[in-house]
Amino acid sequence: MLYFSSEYATIAWNTEISAVELVWLQNPSSEALRTALSAGLELLRMKRGQFWLTDLTHFKLIEIDDQEWGLNVWTPQAIAIGLKKLATVQPGTALSRINSKEYFKKSTYESAAFPSIDEARQWLKMTNQHIATPSAEITPRTTRTVPNPAPHQVFAPLPTKSLPTKSFSSSSPSASVIQYFVLEPHLKVWWDEEKRTVHADFTGFAKGEKLRNGLDHVLNLIRTKNARLYLPNLREFAPTDKADQEWFYADWMPRAVKAGLKRMAVVMPEKVVAQMSVRNVMENVQGVETMTFSNERQASDWLTFRALQVAYA
Repeated sequence: MLYFSSEYATIAWNTEISAVELVWLQNPSSEALRTALSAGLELLRMKRGQFWLTDLTHFKLIEIDDQEWGLNVWTPQAIAIGLKKLATVQPGTALSRINSKEYFKKSTYESAAFPSIDEARQWLKMTNQHIATPSAEITPRTTRTVPNPAPHQVFAPLPTKSLPTKSFSSSSPSASVIQYFVLEPHLKVWWDEEKRTVHADFTGFAKGEKLRNGLDHVLNLIRTKNARLYLPNLREFAPTDKADQEWFYADWMPRAVKAGLKRMAVVMPEKVVAQMSVRNVMENVQGVETMTFSNERQASDWLTFRALQVAYA
C-alpha cells in the first residue's frame, strides 16, 4: 500500500513482511531526506511496525549533518516506536556503499545489507515468522511535535496555483479524522476533521520567504476547508524578526480573516525571547479571537469550548 510519493522517494507498507519500505528514486537533498524519513516513522508508528527496508540503489552519500540527525534524532524515535531490524539494498557505487556501511555501523538496531530488494525482503520475512505482529493499528492521536496521519495516505498536490506541490491529502478521507498537507523539517500543517481545526507545528528557525510560504500553506488550507479555527503550535519556534512580525499581522492575518478564520489558539514558545516576539504579534492581531496556552491540549479544548459556547448562545 503506497503511503508517500515524491520525486525523491516512495514509501509503502509491505503487508507480506510487515515492514515499511522506503525506496530512494534519486539522491535527496537534506530537507527531502528528513521529510521522507519522518513520513516513514509515522507509518511505522501507525502500523506498530518493527521492520524497515531501505533501497539505496540510487543513493549516493549521506552528508555529515544528516548522519548526525539520523543517529541522534531519527534513530531514537524509531527505536521508541518499536524498530527492531532494518534491511538495506546496497548503493550502486563503492564509495556510497562505504558511506552507508559506516553509518549503519553506528546504529543501535540490527541491520543487514543485501545486493537486491528480494534478498532484503526475504531476510525480514524469515525474521517476521518468529515474531508475533500486532493485529491492530494504533489509533491516530494528536501529539505536540508530530501529529498522526490517516492510514493509507498518498501524497497529492493541495489545490493551489501559487504554492509548491509538496503537500498531500488523504486518498480516503473517511479513514481518519487527521489529514496531513505539509510535512517538512520546519513545518507540519494538518487538518483535524473531527474538530474542524487547522493545525500548524512550527519547529526551529524560519524567516522571510521560508516562513511566509509556510504560513501561506496554512492560509490555503483554511480556505480549502472553510475553517474557522486555527491552532499554531510554537513550542519549538525560534524568535522572528520585526519584518516578519509586521507581515503576519498586517498582511497574513487580514487575509485569514477574509477567508473566514474566527479563532486562533496559540501554543507559546518555550524560549523567552521567542515568547516576546509572539506576544508582540498577538497584541497587533485584529478581527480574530485569540488566546495563548502552554500546551496543545489546552489550546484544543479552548477552541472546542468556545465553539460550543457560540453555538448555544
